[in-house]
Amino acid sequence: MYPWKKRAIHRRTQREQKETGEERTTEYTEDTERRETEDGFFRESPRESKASTPAAQKQPGCFFRFPVSSVYSVVPSLSPFCVHLRLLWITSALTEIESRTLPVSPPPAVTTAAIRARRGPKAVVDPRRAYAFFRERERSADGIIEDVGTVLLTNRECPFTCVFCDLWRHTLDAPTPRGSIVAQLQEALPQLAPVSVVKLYNAGNFFDPQAIPPEDWPAIAKLVNEARVVIVENHPRLTDDRVLRFREMLPGRLEVALGLETAHEEILVRLNKQMTVADFERAARWLRDHDCDVRAFVQLGLPGLIGDDDVEWTVRSIETAFAAGAQAVSVIPSRAGNGLMDDWQIQGVFTPPRLESLHAVQQSGLALGAGRVFVDLWNAEQFASCPVCASQQVHALHQMNLTQSTIPWPECRCSVLSK
Repeated sequence: MYPWKKRAIHRRTQREQKETGEERTTEYTEDTERRETEDGFFRESPRESKASTPAAQKQPGCFFRFPVSSVYSVVPSLSPFCVHLRLLWITSALTEIESRTLPVSPPPAVTTAAIRARRGPKAVVDPRRAYAFFRERERSADGIIEDVGTVLLTNRECPFTCVFCDLWRHTLDAPTPRGSIVAQLQEALPQLAPVSVVKLYNAGNFFDPQAIPPEDWPAIAKLVNEARVVIVENHPRLTDDRVLRFREMLPGRLEVALGLETAHEEILVRLNKQMTVADFERAARWLRDHDCDVRAFVQLGLPGLIGDDDVEWTVRSIETAFAAGAQAVSVIPSRAGNGLMDDWQIQGVFTPPRLESLHAVQQSGLALGAGRVFVDLWNAEQFASCPVCASQQVHALHQMNLTQSTIPWPECRCSVLSK
């Protein structure tokens, strides 16, 4: 190793020890030298003890494991012979860093009371009527395009109050009256039949007894007994033996959709989700061990992540969900209009994602080959960069949902056609 490099790294190590107050063990190895030769520039610092490496330097978004300022510190130690060459290297390295979108600061910690205080009024709902129901088509794990009947149930609001969630608008403040869910399904399901898959989405947790009274489970199971698969949504921390009791009432399969949202632990805490990644993994594996299918919800465009880092962490979250046992992942673009989310958008902490990012995430998720990856296209035109090309781009994403294969992204040609 060149003497200038040893001196520069030694000074950097001394400076970091002063900043962190920690002792580090530095080794110069042939592997370190080889990485520089093959890559064209020094991507990693010499091998250091893992315990002393700051966690922040392990986050994606920065190619170097040492601060950018330390790159500049190399300059004074260069001999005249190699100044020009190393300045070219520094310029190239810094250009590559600047071309990547680094994560912004995580959003501030919030409480349930603070989130609810910034929200607008709820819609007027009838506890005996589902606030929406519709048919859709979805590709099964067997590759068959099936008709799916989705019922958006009206029930008590989810107690967890995630900062990004806007499903509270059509919920009740009081516990759901017994018999209300049965009445909702008696009205909705006949208008959806025949369907082989039924989604009972309740803007919260199916196994929250304040939302779906357990006394109604037998009647609910009887109403959906012709479905091959029944899908419900639930919080990982409410996933326990209650799931098994309901599953035993169904002649078909039970699939539970769990909200992971993100594998980024620090941001997950700030969402007021009131769970950890480990909670999700435990719930998913428990469900698979008890013969239940698992779907995961993952968010794109969460506060604190933007651009390339948002896409990268969303793909990481998809990987985490599949590794825990999920067979399908639904990617949901985060939306404004929820009080605090609007505040954070003004502050630059939250940026709604673009359709191009949805396509990139789904393409990368499908490339994993671990399961189905869907993107949520409800009112997706709002995420288009060009309103003229929005319908064509949303159609491409819809086709990817159905085929579970990559379709080339229809680039916007409006600027070309206008010339």
